[in-house]
Amino acid sequence: MAHIGDLVTVEWVDSHYRSGWTRDNPDTDISMCISVGWLIHSDSKCKVLSANAIIGDTQRCGDMTIPASAVRRIRVVRKCK
Repeated sequence: MAHIGDLVTVEWVDSHYRSGWTRDNPDTDISMCISVGWLIHSDSKCKVLSANAIIGDTQRCGDMTIPASAVRRIRVVRKCK
């Protein structure tokens, strides 16, 4: 059973896609993303945030898994008691 951890912001990079045919130069920018949630799992492979949690319980919904290699920064907004 997952533990509901600290409320965090995670800044991470993601890919993006250009549809259709083109002769333009390739778009070499990456997408910088920020996600906010309860940190319920963290290891060298991934970080998992949950958007919603029940206080005093481990029940939650809206989990998002972010590859650890994509994470640029994690900031604690509120420490879990």
